[in-house]
Amino acid sequence: MEQKQMESKVRIRRNIWIIVRLFAVVAVLVGTGLFAVSIYDRIAAIEVETADIQVQIDIQRDIRLEIEDQAAFVQSRDFIERMARTWHGLVHRDEIIFIRVD
Repeated sequence: MEQKQMESKVRIRRNIWIIVRLFAVVAVLVGTGLFAVSIYDRIAAIEVETADIQVQIDIQRDIRLEIEDQAAFVQSRDFIERMARTWHGLVHRDEIIFIRVD
């Protein structure tokens, strides 16, 4: 009888250790799964941020190209002549100025 009780206690202890180990494995797997989900969420957030930054880069590139075009235009002869006429009333030497008198 005592032998059976001892075997029963040993079996119970062994089963408890198996259950404890099983819970530990399950806890590790659940923790790993949760960690993986948080990593995937962070990756998705980074992809959204990357897309936003790319849009900003494209906008800044367009602005830079526009400024470069304007810089080239204000250095052109046409612009300089137009501003000389408009702002300062200047004309070429061989031009005749007509003034309208009402």
